[in-house]
Amino acid sequence: MPQKTLETKRQAAVRRTAAIRAGAVRLPLREGPKWIARIGGEHCAALETTDPAKVLPGLLPLMPKHVKLTHVEISSEGWFAIPGPDDDGKYGGYLTVRRDGVIEVIVCLNTADANARQPVWRPDSYESCALDLMGQPLTQALERLGIPTPALLFMSLTELSGARMVAAFGTSREHGYLTLEGFDSVQFPEVHVGTDREIAESLQRVFEEVRTMLHGISLQSLDCQIDLPVTCA
Repeated sequence: MPQKTLETKRQAAVRRTAAIRAGAVRLPLREGPKWIARIGGEHCAALETTDPAKVLPGLLPLMPKHVKLTHVEISSEGWFAIPGPDDDGKYGGYLTVRRDGVIEVIVCLNTADANARQPVWRPDSYESCALDLMGQPLTQALERLGIPTPALLFMSLTELSGARMVAAFGTSREHGYLTLEGFDSVQFPEVHVGTDREIAESLQRVFEEVRTMLHGISLQSLDCQIDLPVTCA
């Protein structure tokens, strides 16, 4: 892929993360940290199918188990796969297949309160989801939806301000790290979608880079409760 084209796609991912953070979403989402994934072919191609019944089966494997997609809505932009709302009328995420062949996944990370002060989240709340979903389920979904490969995966985290990350770095035990004020989003290096093994290895490298970066910009705070289960299930 030409470097100029790749940079254009990077900037599009950055702009979309900022737009989501600013509230440009189709559904009212739960507050707190969010993981965003944008997947598309290196060369865009318009999707042909207009039958929601044909779209939904290909999308289901791309969402974590705690975000259960129930139906698809069609608009001029593409298809929106939507879960049911929670008791407060908020949603845990949704998935979009745009007509230009770009898939966008937005997932509200499972969080827990630490002494009722701020949301607590763990890096493995998105890492394990991505590793589970972005192998065979992704390649099969791309094939089923007719999205050309090779493809690129752009990921980001947003709405981190006011949340506390719980993680272990190196040989240390888990600690709570308060996100620095004004630091709200992280854009990951892109991942080229190849074989299942290549995807897993690339994701592991990217996740380690992001953990190291988060560690470097966070303030350690040991008064955080760290034995809180935050998982994808």
